[in-house]
Amino acid sequence: MDLRAPPPATRRLLLTAAAALLLVALAAGANAVMDTLSFRYERSLFARCGAPAGWCDPRLSWRNKWRDGDPAKGEAFPFSSTALVATTDAWHLAKSAMLAAAFAALLAPWTLLLRLPWWGWLGAFAGLHLLWGLVFEGLFAGALLA
Repeated sequence: MDLRAPPPATRRLLLTAAAALLLVALAAGANAVMDTLSFRYERSLFARCGAPAGWCDPRLSWRNKWRDGDPAKGEAFPFSSTALVATTDAWHLAKSAMLAAAFAALLAPWTLLLRLPWWGWLGAFAGLHLLWGLVFEGLFAGALLA
């Protein structure tokens, strides 16, 4: 049995794979929070532990995006229904966490192939987020699926 430590390249590969798997697990957990809030809030830990319903209960929290809770009056604050929607309720915060973890897991293997400064990886992450947002808004708010 060989008790020597694996070479640095192998260790880096194993650590990157472990990090990517952990990020996928975090994304799945955030997705579970989203579905729990959406489909069984009344029976969930969120309702039982006294979490603010105005933040957690989707039947109420969707109004946080809009001025006085009324979509006809426009956004509660700039970008409250798009880029900053994660600040308006628990469901959208969980969605942002899910996407962030998924994007980071997607980028993790590329760190083995490319040498970028930290701001390059931040730019790649922001680019993935922008691409997601543009496609989502184009289909959700646009005419293609209306």
